[in-house]
Amino acid sequence: MNRNSKAALTATELGAAIKSGDISGVWVFCGDEDYLKSHYKKEMRDAVLGDEADTFNRFILTAENYSPQALKDAIETLPMFADRKIVEVSGINFNQLKDSDLETLCAVLSIAEEHADTTVVLVAASDELTYVDVTKFVPQADKKSAAALTKLYECAKVVAFPYETEAKLAKWVLRHFRASGAECSPELASKLISHAGRDMFRLAQEIKKLSFYALASGRTEITDDDIYLNVKEDFDFGPFDFSNALLDHDRERAFKLLYEMRNSKDANKLYPPELISAQISRVFADLVAVKALSDDGCTQKEIAAALKMNSYRVRLCMNAARNRSPAQLSRALALCRSCDLAMKSTALDNGVILDRLVLSLM
Repeated sequence: MNRNSKAALTATELGAAIKSGDISGVWVFCGDEDYLKSHYKKEMRDAVLGDEADTFNRFILTAENYSPQALKDAIETLPMFADRKIVEVSGINFNQLKDSDLETLCAVLSIAEEHADTTVVLVAASDELTYVDVTKFVPQADKKSAAALTKLYECAKVVAFPYETEAKLAKWVLRHFRASGAECSPELASKLISHAGRDMFRLAQEIKKLSFYALASGRTEITDDDIYLNVKEDFDFGPFDFSNALLDHDRERAFKLLYEMRNSKDANKLYPPELISAQISRVFADLVAVKALSDDGCTQKEIAAALKMNSYRVRLCMNAARNRSPAQLSRALALCRSCDLAMKSTALDNGVILDRLVLSLM
């Protein structure tokens, strides 16, 4: 797809490129909607690597291991036993990037033009590369965004992911209910958005929960009562979602959730580091116990009775633990307990200890 103009691509145009297979080169994802950035990054990864987890041809660069040389090496490395490879880049702080470092970054990205077997996906944070008009991707009157976008347009295809309009979000909700085997009216889709909020990560989880609840009740239609009885209003990003992000090695999602829990302006949704550590320890303890019983052949009902645990929570744990090994879960639990102990027995800042835990689980 040869389009490096000063007008950003839309998610629809990106989707068409993925379907056509024309996705080599450099792609920059920016905008407010982190869910769509994560979704389309996975779509591009699957298009390049196929269904299997091809670790040889997937290069991941984050704030911890990024350097211009590391990016150059990843781009120039030949694919192993395959025709294509993907390089995923995140954690470059465009708000603090020096002009010289931006020049170097763009020079390295330009090398990708010489490697038709390479796809580079660079994901910017939602507060970076800001813009006013999404249809033209006009930068705001801040020099950092303007300078970065001007340079990136010369070496990459920029894709804008603004927050979805309510109309588009409602259609997305309806599609996801159908994919889960349930049906929801347009009116109730709008109610769900009003009740749960517009965060697409949150909505995706609520759709799964409501679909399971309805199907378990012997019906496919979502009702008004389902939403008000089962969806918590003013959702706070909780330890269970955070633990799943850690297990998925989804660094972006994990740090987004961690930030939300530690910096909420709502006192009822504010989690200090020691509480986060304690609660994710409990989540991993539940996962270890549920995994052991499930592997022994116990049903959801039997596990709930044995552990005196809510049946729906058992179901969530079974789903989360299904593709995890007992060793992986036990390691995560051991690291969490070490984190708890360090918070209680050392003079280190608890926030630093928690950050180290997150990095050790990635």
